[in-house]
Amino acid sequence: MRGFGVKDGERERFVALIEAAYADGQIGDADRDLRLGRARGAETRDELVTLTRDPRPAPCHPSARGVGGRDASHVTAAARTAIAAARCAA
Repeated sequence: MRGFGVKDGERERFVALIEAAYADGQIGDADRDLRLGRARGAETRDELVTLTRDPRPAPCHPSARGVGGRDASHVTAAARTAIAAARCAA
């Protein structure tokens, strides 16, 4: 395998990005499930980057912090924090 190995914390950060793309309506149910499964089983950073290459983070302003009409009740508080950090990183 190519690329650097990943630790659980980094893997969870990418899972949060996938959840954010789903909550924003950028990916559908089946795509979310597929990406989450692959992200959780990823062994390299390259694998994770590939899974999150096409969704775009929402702009960082209060109106963009909603869930785009999707049920985001499955998103944990830690994931919400990671999503907010990813969206609003300076």
